[in-house]
Amino acid sequence: MDKTSPGAGGWGDVRHQDEALVTVALQDVNDNLPAFPRTHTHLKLSEDTQPNTLITALPAHDPDMVS
Repeated sequence: MDKTSPGAGGWGDVRHQDEALVTVALQDVNDNLPAFPRTHTHLKLSEDTQPNTLITALPAHDPDMVS
């Protein structure tokens, strides 16, 4: 089966799926920790996603930043 073909089971076939847990650790350098609205984010990527592709942005609020 060609990797660009969904095969008989379609793209939902578990043989086409994989998962990875990625942990991002931040080091705070001033008084207050940045706050994220969500503690977890789930993403789905195509297997042909190119290296160095931005796959998500994680919004945060840092009380130390003055606007």
